[in-house]
Amino acid sequence: MDSHNYKWRETEVFMDGMIQQRGYFDVGVKFDENLNGSLEIDVLDPLDVRPDPDSKSYDPDDWGFVIITRWMPLSWVEENYGRKLRLEVENSYDDSNDWGDTTQERRSSFGDANGSMASCTINGIKRVRIIDRQFFSFEMTAVLISPEGDILPEDGFQRDAVEQSLQEGFIRVKRMMRRVKRVVSTSKTTLFDNYAPIDHFTVVPFFPVFRRGQTSGMVDDAISPQEMLNKAISQYQHIINTTANSGYFVEEGSLVDTIEDLEENGSKTGVIIKYKQGSQAPQKIQPNQVPPGVDHFIDRALMGIRDVTGINESMLDPGKNQSGVAIQAQQFIAQQQLAVPLDNMARTRHMVHVRALKIIQKYMTSEQVLRIAEKD
Repeated sequence: MDSHNYKWRETEVFMDGMIQQRGYFDVGVKFDENLNGSLEIDVLDPLDVRPDPDSKSYDPDDWGFVIITRWMPLSWVEENYGRKLRLEVENSYDDSNDWGDTTQERRSSFGDANGSMASCTINGIKRVRIIDRQFFSFEMTAVLISPEGDILPEDGFQRDAVEQSLQEGFIRVKRMMRRVKRVVSTSKTTLFDNYAPIDHFTVVPFFPVFRRGQTSGMVDDAISPQEMLNKAISQYQHIINTTANSGYFVEEGSLVDTIEDLEENGSKTGVIIKYKQGSQAPQKIQPNQVPPGVDHFIDRALMGIRDVTGINESMLDPGKNQSGVAIQAQQFIAQQQLAVPLDNMARTRHMVHVRALKIIQKYMTSEQVLRIAEKD
């Protein structure tokens, strides 16, 4: 997992889940470094993944299907599926004005606010929409049954490996099995249509808060307190602005200049007001004090944000007049609010490791040297 930078990828998925309610790993097989195949772990954009809408389970093994839709350049098609299919896509693709927004919410990218992407084009085609469908198919399958009772699809073995397995006591039969099929296509061209390398979807989800298909992130609960805080600060700012030019009490006919001049320049710094000799000097109206309720409103909004996000004063500024044991106790209590998201992260981590183990056992059959750098 260290060689795949799993720690940092997990942080990405965790942030996606906490902010956008859903985060996704992509656990699959690649053949770039080893012809026999090796493990590949990637992170998917939550806006690119469409889970089964009729499902209500956390585990993808209980979903009927999952769809990953992305915009990819033609060079990506050629790299993954060959020159022939790339030319077929290029010749049959109908141009579109949409280069990245597949949902109502704009996808995050390095592009500007208008969503513009790379300017390089090939025959007017910037990107093509790739639809990756993964679904379960229940069909008659040739399998090999090991002496221990393990049932393995025959098409997952090399030809010489099948013969060797039969000599070692495996039994060849046909039976109904649930297989994972994967179909990758554009709008008009099928790029891949075959069985997946393992009996799981490549998509592994992380939902911070999950119940019966309903997901939620930690940021969702902080939206309302933040809106309340913005409104309170805006009102506070408005009150302060009104104190800069609260007005004047002016005796009629006492000003050398007109009242309009005083109205326009009376709030400027260093203003000089001329009034007639023997007249009463203009008196500035004392502005109202900021109502104490506005201060309390701001404090309550800040408390609401800290409550829903699990942050308290001991996590920001422990202070100098508390014992270390008391501070640690308060910090531990604050982290209790993250118990459910952390438990779901452990569940996601377990599913990733199960799929990684199956890929390692099935494909990484050549001898490799691993160096363990730490005792734990």
